[in-house]
Amino acid sequence: RQEYDLHAKTSTDIYHQAMFLMAGHCDQNATMPGQTTGVNASIEDYLWVKAVLSRGAGEQLPSWMAEASKSSNMFARTPFETIQSVIRKECGPKHFTDGQDPFLYTKVLLFTQQFEEAVNHLYRTEKQLEAVHLMLALDHYGLLRTGPKERGLRLSDVPDHANVDIAERIYQYVLPMVPVDPTLAFHYIFLLEGIPDRASFNKLISETLLLQSSGLETLVGTIHGGAPVLNGVIPKFLGVHRCCKLLREEAADVMAQRGRFEESVKLKVLGGDFANGAVLLTKTLCRHMNRKSDNREKSKVVALADQFLVASDRSMQHPDANSGNVFHINQADNSGINEFNLKVALALAHFYNSFHQGPSGYQSALQYMDRANILPRRQLHAKGSQFIQHRAGGDSQELEELRARIERLKPCVQRGLPEVCLCVMRILCYQYKQNKTNLAIAYTSQANQQRNNMLLLLRSQASALQRFYTSPNISIPIDATVNAERNRLETTMRS
Repeated sequence: RQEYDLHAKTSTDIYHQAMFLMAGHCDQNATMPGQTTGVNASIEDYLWVKAVLSRGAGEQLPSWMAEASKSSNMFARTPFETIQSVIRKECGPKHFTDGQDPFLYTKVLLFTQQFEEAVNHLYRTEKQLEAVHLMLALDHYGLLRTGPKERGLRLSDVPDHANVDIAERIYQYVLPMVPVDPTLAFHYIFLLEGIPDRASFNKLISETLLLQSSGLETLVGTIHGGAPVLNGVIPKFLGVHRCCKLLREEAADVMAQRGRFEESVKLKVLGGDFANGAVLLTKTLCRHMNRKSDNREKSKVVALADQFLVASDRSMQHPDANSGNVFHINQADNSGINEFNLKVALALAHFYNSFHQGPSGYQSALQYMDRANILPRRQLHAKGSQFIQHRAGGDSQELEELRARIERLKPCVQRGLPEVCLCVMRILCYQYKQNKTNLAIAYTSQANQQRNNMLLLLRSQASALQRFYTSPNISIPIDATVNAERNRLETTMRS
């Protein structure tokens, strides 16, 4: 210190002064030499020197310096936090605006290791592109304190300027990107794969990427020939098991909550959750059941249901089957009620497709009803004299079986039964009128007898149908308008 005061302090050799100041820390308040000669003229050089002359948090002076500092300020060193505070509070961004370098203040913050504030400053000045890439680079090397504000996951005693909500920043950046290039959006999200807040990462995948994108095939995979094919970018980078777990437990439910039932079912199939997928698909089918076959939404759901049943039969071939987390269609319910309801709903959807074709599709419609087996028709199919004998024998056991089947139907399926019954009555009434018209034309006595038997059969089928669905033992929704129309049709067939 004496050497500095006697010689170096007034020396014309600026490097001689710098050595005493930087190596010996002899004069903390001295103006660094060279600022007027160009040696220390840049902000980078100035901050470097300041950093060398400072001390970090918790840094202790060497014993010989500590002893000397007890009696004087000989080896005092400014805390680095003080330099950071001066840059941020006393100077601020306006102090470093020279009109030529818009990133000058950002550089100063980086030089003083204020990484979070550097990122936040770029966002405040609407430089989102630069901010997000600087943020990702700094986070990659572990230089950022990150945490969502709403979850309170920030480190204790960390001020606002020293924190970056990295998940929220990525969300803001990729949101407009998702509809255009979902793959690129995923890669940005994937850079956060290692963040401690796993919930935020999964939320970005489920609610931002999958929900906002129309490219499920690109992101996850397809259902090909009834078998899930997980060849999308998400299983490629996250792995099949982790991808399927995310689809089963989060993504599919998010889709369902937002009314995206078709996509939700696809994600259930791709994720291997056939048990819950069947329940969801049944509800979706019931929403579109009575629409015409050319209805786009219905066509998609019916095709998906056909694929689903095939995929369910091959559930043990699912890519994630070895994990033991693939749920068969009836795994959650050994009685098979999920599969039963889905197959009935699918048969009813096909029934309406044929019914809406008019008379040319009526016979096919009745065949689908027979497949569903929820109407008292099968026991009434005998012809001629056999029909009379069959009726006389009684059908109580078969009717009880039908009642039991209807009791197993979910409410969403049961709600559609009154209208289904009415459509069947219309078909029977049409066939009755056609046969009655043909009976009036001159035919052989044998042909007339056959038509009489057919009229009797159709009339009896209509009566049995009406009695069955108005029975107090059948717990299905009552629709007064539908009941009145069925009564009118039955009356017409009795005339």
